[in-house]
Amino acid sequence: MENTEPIIIAKNVTKIYGSGDTTVTALDHVDFIAQKGTFTAVTGTSGSGKSTLLHVLGGMDSPDEGEITVAGVEIFPRKKGLTRRAARAELAVFRRQNIGFIFQSFNLVPVMTVRENLAAPMMLDGRIPDKDYMQEIAETFSLAGRMDSYPSQLSGGQQQRCAIARALIAKPAVILADEPTGNLDTKNSREIISLMKSSVRKFGQTLVLITHDPDIAAEADRAVYLSDGKISEIQGGFRHE
Repeated sequence: MENTEPIIIAKNVTKIYGSGDTTVTALDHVDFIAQKGTFTAVTGTSGSGKSTLLHVLGGMDSPDEGEITVAGVEIFPRKKGLTRRAARAELAVFRRQNIGFIFQSFNLVPVMTVRENLAAPMMLDGRIPDKDYMQEIAETFSLAGRMDSYPSQLSGGQQQRCAIARALIAKPAVILADEPTGNLDTKNSREIISLMKSSVRKFGQTLVLITHDPDIAAEADRAVYLSDGKISEIQGGFRHE
């Protein structure tokens, strides 16, 4: 049987934007769990709360209510005596070391080579990337021959592979991806999803991916459907072998 230890646990998470007549409840008492080493797709119509869920799971936005635990750590703890600035700094360090982010827009640094882009997250944390691991990731994502190239010299598919490789380089427990194939054609989209699935298995990470594409959602171990800030349906389950 595969390890099905929970790596992400969200309880009663609520996020509200605005006030009065402009109030929008983006997340409405959501409970969410992702098991270690699995691929969960989160889907739903625009405005259903998908991206908000991803942002609070990754500590990029804070919930108004509820608790979120990632890799055994509560990421919004109510620590007495800790200033807001100190709490943000502590969370930023945790994110860099435990969570990899992949976005639709790639977010590569244009004046850095592929090699430098891959190393950047760890260098920000004062760490030196493992050269052998970087080479393994580069080969996995067919970037080994483009390490000295700049983003402008890469195709869209290559840029997204670089963005995914960068998210993996610090060996995070969790990968959060927000519409990572949204700027790609169908062929490149399928290739990227296949690579992400294989990397989850190969490198032991947990993937939570936002998508509008039902075909991509069908590739996941589990698909979670959001509607009006609430989980409306869950399809599939976690693997037991």
